[in-house]
Amino acid sequence: MAKLQLNNGETIEAPELISLFLSAIDIKPRSIDTYRKALKQFFLYLDQKNIMAPTKEDIIAFKNELAPEHAAATISVYIIAVRQIFNWLDENGLYSNIAHGIKGARSPKGFRKDTLTIEQIKRTLQGIDRSTLEGKRNFAIIN
Repeated sequence: MAKLQLNNGETIEAPELISLFLSAIDIKPRSIDTYRKALKQFFLYLDQKNIMAPTKEDIIAFKNELAPEHAAATISVYIIAVRQIFNWLDENGLYSNIAHGIKGARSPKGFRKDTLTIEQIKRTLQGIDRSTLEGKRNFAIIN
């Protein structure tokens, strides 16, 4: 796994750095899992490119490499995690915040989910068993 060369010249293994970061921030457990996955992907990218002292351009290249295979929302979450770890590193004097100002991916214009057709609505309502109290409740909620 990748290593990061800190301001003082020392290096730290990515898994150790990620663990330190995640234990120092106050976020929900589900967000911790998401951050861990995103940061693991980022450091894997750095390892593949043999980068120990990443720059802003490296983060942008990482973001661009994610684009063909990931949705804009996923890329944005990954970039948020990267921005947060570099912000934390900067606050602790370990590494400058190279991620400052890097934006997440944008969803394509006009991206919307289609609404149900009248026929789909009818089929959905007809598929609800209204012979039970729970079925009647479900029908009322959906209707």
